[in-house]
Amino acid sequence: MCIFCKIVNNEIPSNKVLENDEFLAFHDIHP
Repeated sequence: MCIFCKIVNNEIPSNKVLENDEFLAFHDIHP
């Protein structure tokens, strides 16, 4: 499973900015 799939499925922590039925926005760990 890819890292983005794990973030969407809440399998790994992330700092989410926006989440709805169509979008998920989160901060990059290495901007």
